[in-house]
Amino acid sequence: MAIRLLVRETVPPAAPLREPERVREAYAAETLALCQKSLRVAAVLGIVLILLFVPFDCARHPTVFSEALRLRLATVALLGFLLVLLRQPTTCLYARPLGVVAGAAAAMMMCEMMLLTGGHMSHYFNALGMILLAVPLVIPWSPIWSFTLCAVVVGHYAVGTVLSESTISTPGFLDNLFVLTATSAIAVVTTARAEHLRWREFCTRWTVGEAYRHKNEFFASMSHELRTPIHVIIGYVDMLLDRAVTAADSEAQDMLERVRNEGMLLYRVVSDLLDYAKVEAGKMDVHLESVPITHVLEELGSGFRPLAEQKGIRLRTEFQGDLAPIVTDRQKLEQVLHNLVGNAIKFTESGVVTIEGCPAATLPASYLTDLMFLDGRDGATTSTGLDGTGVAIAVSDTGVGIRQSDLALLAVEFQQINGAASRHRGTGLGLSLSRKLVGLLGGRIAVRSAYGEGSTFLVFLPEQCLSAQPGAEPETQQDGCEPRH
Repeated sequence: MAIRLLVRETVPPAAPLREPERVREAYAAETLALCQKSLRVAAVLGIVLILLFVPFDCARHPTVFSEALRLRLATVALLGFLLVLLRQPTTCLYARPLGVVAGAAAAMMMCEMMLLTGGHMSHYFNALGMILLAVPLVIPWSPIWSFTLCAVVVGHYAVGTVLSESTISTPGFLDNLFVLTATSAIAVVTTARAEHLRWREFCTRWTVGEAYRHKNEFFASMSHELRTPIHVIIGYVDMLLDRAVTAADSEAQDMLERVRNEGMLLYRVVSDLLDYAKVEAGKMDVHLESVPITHVLEELGSGFRPLAEQKGIRLRTEFQGDLAPIVTDRQKLEQVLHNLVGNAIKFTESGVVTIEGCPAATLPASYLTDLMFLDGRDGATTSTGLDGTGVAIAVSDTGVGIRQSDLALLAVEFQQINGAASRHRGTGLGLSLSRKLVGLLGGRIAVRSAYGEGSTFLVFLPEQCLSAQPGAEPETQQDGCEPRH
């Protein structure tokens, strides 16, 4: 019964997915990587402990200290050589047998120390049990490797004692042999249990990851199926609105305007969700072209100016320096800027919204004060515009601003701050999606804000985007769904 239970624990259960072989290959690769890292830790730890007990040898066994020191230094040299081998890509594939070699080397050193200090009854015997338990604890390998190490250590102790000592205390030797055997059994069973738990934890992570990936792929593939019906509904409402205006039916026109506005809101929500899912699934293509930034910002200002005027807000478009065209994905850049300008107008009750473009090298120093990047990384990085290349686009407003404690929540998915969820409908994905899209274009987004005074969002883009996927097909575009102004 005990053997049956041990076998049940050591043999991993069948993979709970459709592709068990792929799961096992991934698990084997991850376990090998863990073994490589853990063996390095074990080797360093072994070197430290071996050298740490040199003063103990000198104090307890001064007559054999030189021989003990040579043994310790030889073992340290072997462990150091293993560390060098683990730096080679081909040698890393043999991390498990190298782990057995490391553990066996330490155990053999202790066996030789026992022969120098009283034979099989030496107090160094206790170190053998520690090695048998510690090595499998540090290195996450399978029970077969723990069994191999234990067999080598116990066999070397038994054979070495019989061949090297002329006088053996049989009861003491058998007691020690029993202790080593029992310790070996504990080490193997413990390793089997740890392997079983690691496998279950890996399968859980794999299942969650696959479900997340399938969900993202599903949403990404549903882009056309979800957008097209909404697009058709909005198109028919536009036709009915034209007829209502012709017939001078103000009540019908008012109702149709409401239907259209709700349809546009639904379209934007669905578009954000689908685009977010496509980015998460890695299916968002980048299509490069030469983009004149000045022209893009002028069109952006013209498109949003009627909406700003309805709220009594001035919308300004400004340029500094010579803005040369950049190579990027125009549709994604416009999507990011539409979101930033839309948010600026939405959260500004009075004052000015400014859209400003300039070469990154000429960006005013005032804009860099108290700047926080939405990707969580600080400082300048190459090709993002902060190293003096590329362009910087700033969207500033005189709205409510953002508290410093809320800045970290700006790019968190599905969250809105300052009670925006109760006043403005949406998914809370706008800034998070914008951050991902700008990252896809090789750039970064930053923000600086003072509560009660307004906010400034800055988009840094490189002169040349390198994220395009070769042979990518253009995305299907739905026309006629822009809001009327």
